[in-house]
Amino acid sequence: MTSSTNPWNEVYKLAAGKRKNNTQLITLRKPDGSLMADIKETLQYFVPEDKDNDDTDFHTQASTQSQEPMDTADDKDFIIEEIRNAVESMGNKKAPGEDGITGEINKNTFEIFPSYLTALYNGCLRR
Repeated sequence: MTSSTNPWNEVYKLAAGKRKNNTQLITLRKPDGSLMADIKETLQYFVPEDKDNDDTDFHTQASTQSQEPMDTADDKDFIIEEIRNAVESMGNKKAPGEDGITGEINKNTFEIFPSYLTALYNGCLRR
């Protein structure tokens, strides 16, 4: 996929800290070359309706496991330092899962939103 047809090109550059200027990202380019009109169209494109018949075996298994109650009543919340250590141990070019988000993106996200990322992981722990 060329940079002109890759809708994630600018998002990756921004999240990975590869953008040197403070350009505000307000739209993304679709595979056909046209630009998305607004945030609603962007969300509909990148976060489509979740349909069970579109799931891979991996997603079906993950969904099933996420619905099973876990005995984690004695688990303590993560603290920011624990999340920092986990994120810093990620390789910059290695993707931790099927999402393809690199360690570099996770590190840059944590630098900007440490409390949010910690709260996100704690929400997963409690769920």
